[in-house]
Amino acid sequence: MILIHLLIVIKTLNTHFLCDLNQIEFNTLESTTGIDLNERAYQLLCLNKSKYIVNNSSGEVFSILNEKIQKLNFRDRFPMRNHSTVFVNNDTIFRYGGFGYYSQRNSIEYFNLNNYKWTYYETNGEYIPYGSFYGLSFKYDNLIYLFGGYKIDFNSGFVKKNNDDFIIFDSEENKFNEIGKTSFLFENKMFLSKFDKGIFLFDNSKIYELNVIENKLITYKKPISLSSLNSNNLNRYSNDSILLKLNLAEGDTLIMKSILNDRMIGKSELYSKNESHFNLYVFAFLVVITLFYVFFPRKIKILKKSISYKFRKIEINEIERNILESLINNKNVINSDLMKGIVTNSLSFPHYTRLKNQAINELNIKLKILLNKKNDVIITTKSTQDHRENIYKLKFRSKFE
Repeated sequence: MILIHLLIVIKTLNTHFLCDLNQIEFNTLESTTGIDLNERAYQLLCLNKSKYIVNNSSGEVFSILNEKIQKLNFRDRFPMRNHSTVFVNNDTIFRYGGFGYYSQRNSIEYFNLNNYKWTYYETNGEYIPYGSFYGLSFKYDNLIYLFGGYKIDFNSGFVKKNNDDFIIFDSEENKFNEIGKTSFLFENKMFLSKFDKGIFLFDNSKIYELNVIENKLITYKKPISLSSLNSNNLNRYSNDSILLKLNLAEGDTLIMKSILNDRMIGKSELYSKNESHFNLYVFAFLVVITLFYVFFPRKIKILKKSISYKFRKIEINEIERNILESLINNKNVINSDLMKGIVTNSLSFPHYTRLKNQAINELNIKLKILLNKKNDVIITTKSTQDHRENIYKLKFRSKFE
């Protein structure tokens, strides 16, 4: 399907507001400034019905008003933000990141239209991004998604690597957040178009739909008709269609997204959601629980010469331990069973009774201290069948092991 399009659109790699240059503006801009608008560094931005050209490396800004071109500022004195990510939010032009002197920037500057200077933009929040260059951006409501491009290897300022950080800048809360990591390789991928939920990229054989809002990466086999597609194409997205500038003389070619759907060859998540904080909390919780069970055991342990609970330990003698084990193993214990805990044949019944009562009293005192209880832990009651027989019960039997 061939459409006649009378406006020339220059490349808008990181643009959020689509706007066009008419033929006069285009010719005037190139003849007045001598710049090549096909260069990757130059980006067209629309702001308050005005048009601006921004160089994302030198920081130069040009205004276009009533077909008149005005250069608003000089080049950056120190080239510290080469290939930064330029975007518009509300009524302000921003740039994020950039490369210079063997490192990348991780902060934001805004272009002050009162004095025509780039000014540091102070942000809030605890998260500080690592920084990137040659990156992409996408605006959705108050969120600016920043991703792609490269970052300098931490161990060497001479080595660049794929930027796997997927971050957002929240313009309302004025802070950065990392939302995840991406394994998608942006190297050798070229910009094709933006749409309402993300961007399209392409390489020699494929077209990539990066849906940043729904976290989807869809890969299409590039149609043969687009084999000549290159990075100088200046494209837009409207009504589920990509408007491609293939050749000015032949007009624009409109490729319906449905055609791409028929050529889909892959679908996956664009980025893995950042669960590092959640995992950290889970890990900390598990450590606390482990320490609790190690250092604060819930069971009362009966040792050979002591009983222990949490950090407390109280010594017991052999008679006390035998009586306690009998009470643990049986819900109700009568005198004759407790007698087994006093191993001797030379004791009279009154002497046995005195030793038994003394051991039970001592155990009650020790268990109340150990468990921090006010009442006796070993309870004595009368048998319903024989009132002369005492029955002994141990409270909190389930706490003993």
